[in-house]
Amino acid sequence: MALITLVLNYGSTSILDLLNVAAAGNESAVNDMLSSSVILAMACTVLFGPIVEELVFRKAINQIVSNKIIFIVVSALLFGFIHEAAFNLRIIPFALVGAMCAITYLKTEKNIIAPMIVHFISNIVFTIWMYLE
Repeated sequence: MALITLVLNYGSTSILDLLNVAAAGNESAVNDMLSSSVILAMACTVLFGPIVEELVFRKAINQIVSNKIIFIVVSALLFGFIHEAAFNLRIIPFALVGAMCAITYLKTEKNIIAPMIVHFISNIVFTIWMYLE
């Protein structure tokens, strides 16, 4: 699931880059953190962010929305909106990550650790990528 998430996220991001869609606000925030403290950026994006976000966007939302399809859509869209407040096409990569984490959550019989791991992997690759640019 982590590999599929990475392919979907970076594939859609690459397409948006080719279309010259403005960078996501979330990317700017990570760049700002990386320029001030790599350790702080890694802690926030790779450790704390995925734990808190999975508890909110998967566990909590699933307690409110019982239909699996609606849960995946709502969870993905809210996840996308929180990462890209400008409401443009840059929501797509984030929503895809959110959908994959929601699917992982359901496929593992609501084991919250599984989407956290997918999210950790996605964020560590993203953060390293941003750091190397």
